[in-house]
Amino acid sequence: MKSTLFLTAFSVVLMTLGSCKKETEKPGNVDTNATWYMHFKLNGIETEFNSLPIVQSAFNSDKNLYVSGFLAYKDSSKTNQDLVNIAIINKDALSQDAVYKDPVKSFSDGQAVPQVILTYYNSKKESFTSMGVFSDEDGNFSSVLPDYQNLVADAKVTVIKIGTNFIKGTFSGTVFKLNSGTNTYDKISLTEGAFNLHYLH
Repeated sequence: MKSTLFLTAFSVVLMTLGSCKKETEKPGNVDTNATWYMHFKLNGIETEFNSLPIVQSAFNSDKNLYVSGFLAYKDSSKTNQDLVNIAIINKDALSQDAVYKDPVKSFSDGQAVPQVILTYYNSKKESFTSMGVFSDEDGNFSSVLPDYQNLVADAKVTVIKIGTNFIKGTFSGTVFKLNSGTNTYDKISLTEGAFNLHYLH
């Protein structure tokens, strides 16, 4: 069941690329002298990703959901490089002053998908993902998951300002990766996150 949630969430994101309508331009000022960035504390260490920091939003007419992808690399010129990817899946378009978080769900065809999916990739090609994909609406996890007692679904994104070419906001969350050797989940915390991203309509 939880793997179905996981696959459904990502299939919604992928299908959006094939059948979408772009959002209309957002009101607000144009950030003409912008420094685009996504900075945060990675397990308590100050980190900044300012390579290809963008947001793209689209409406998936098949699923009747808006999907927005927030992305920033540490250094996109390198082959294997750290990046942060945030997907917001919601019945309404991105809006200013909105808060998106785990374990809140969006629904499509009767199936629940996380409102927020936060993913951190490192240069070792390891992927750490927020746990809303494996929790119910109350943040409870299945007992069939390894070490499920230590899991939390706490990804959160706050959109502070939307302009015609930018989005500013904050984010945080705990991301996990299954350690097959110990049958437990390794975790990384992303805290005090802030972003000013180029908004591509």
